[in-house]
Amino acid sequence: KEAMDKMMAELKQQQKQEYEKWEFCKKEIDQTEDSIKVETHTKEDLDEKHADLVNTIDALQRDIAALQEEEHQMMVALKQAGENRKAENALYQTSISDQRATINILNKAL
Repeated sequence: KEAMDKMMAELKQQQKQEYEKWEFCKKEIDQTEDSIKVETHTKEDLDEKHADLVNTIDALQRDIAALQEEEHQMMVALKQAGENRKAENALYQTSISDQRATINILNKAL
């Protein structure tokens, strides 16, 4: 009987230890699952933010390219306007010179 009581006490002790281990493992699994859920949501949020940033970068690169093209077109237009002014000034100077020559001829004729 004493041996049976000893065995029962040992079995109860083992059962208690196994139950405590089971509770510990259950708690750890729950914490791990919660942590996985939190990290999964964080990853999804970061993936979404990454996609937004990539789209923003692409849009800004397109805007930069468009502005550079616009700047190039403005530089071409500015150069063309300068050349047009130079040609118009040459025509103006020729007209003034011709008018002065005409005035001199008319003054000599009078």
